Amino acid sequence: MIKIQFQKKDDAKEIKAIDTSIDLFDLKLKNPLILASGILGVSLESLMQILKAGAGAVISKSIGFKPKEGYVNPIVIKPMENVFVNAVGLPNPGYQKFVKNIKEYNIDFNKIPLIISVWGGNEEEFSTIIGSFQDVGVKIFELNISCPHSDPKSRKLIIGQMPDKTDQILKDLKKIKKNNTKFIIKLSPNVTDITEFVKIAISNGIDGISAINTVQALEIDPYLEMPVLANYFGGQSGPSIRCIAQKKLADIILYLRKNNRSNIPVIGVGGIRNAEDVMRFLLLGVECVQIGSAISYYKNPVECFNSISNELKKIMYKQGYNKISEFRGKVIKVIEERYK
Repeated sequence: MIKIQFQKKDDAKEIKAIDTSIDLFDLKLKNPLILASGILGVSLESLMQILKAGAGAVISKSIGFKPKEGYVNPIVIKPMENVFVNAVGLPNPGYQKFVKNIKEYNIDFNKIPLIISVWGGNEEEFSTIIGSFQDVGVKIFELNISCPHSDPKSRKLIIGQMPDKTDQILKDLKKIKKNNTKFIIKLSPNVTDITEFVKIAISNGIDGISAINTVQALEIDPYLEMPVLANYFGGQSGPSIRCIAQKKLADIILYLRKNNRSNIPVIGVGGIRNAEDVMRFLLLGVECVQIGSAISYYKNPVECFNSISNELKKIMYKQGYNKISEFRGKVIKVIEERYK
């Protein structure tokens, strides 16, 4: 982590004045840091608390058709430094209860940067869930097609690994989508060519792309001679997957630029731990980033966002930038030039 040494009395004042705000669709976020789905987002209370603590926006845990308790422990392990492997099982209260909570809170989605993550086992479930959320004013959805949607112990392909299934779901959702609704599709890295799914998303009018979800993983206990996770297989996250995420994001952004679709915002996810990592992703050309496992490195998790935001301003100051737009995408242009 870069430590900035103040050179003059005005440094702190100038750093504070640096503008880290970004526009995501019709919302202005105070910074590009979004709470990733599945992290502290089990209730509206916790989501609102994280917004107050400095996050630019928050994403709920993935909400499904029916209430789900998730898997039994162990569900999250840290087999080595900077490596997390989890199989939580998508625990959530079900869409009906979450819709009820939104009504009770009377949330104004035109002002509150709350994104609802949804998952379903088929087209009908996705459509029902999103239709109900649209009715209570939800404006932005993250479509979680890249987490396991099958039963426990199943090793079937996930939706985000099946082009035809992904295409069908997006076609059905397009039919019920309201004019002011925005869909962000969350893509899996566990595919041969991630741009195949970008092409499908574009053809179905997707508004944004987030990538990547976790990388498929397995850990074994050599003494118990068994997989460690209760579900056996899981998803790897944390700093160990950052470089993988950057490569996948480069593939996505280069594809969008080549096809004149740079207007579609890309949200970077995967292994971001500090402000230097945020800079790396922004230099690739993402609109904003999601913070997940990084909160585990803080004694008080909600302090994560203010801390990273303040450090980002310091790095921007050191590099001579006043706004994110001044450097966003500089690296992807270098890569693009190299591979013309």
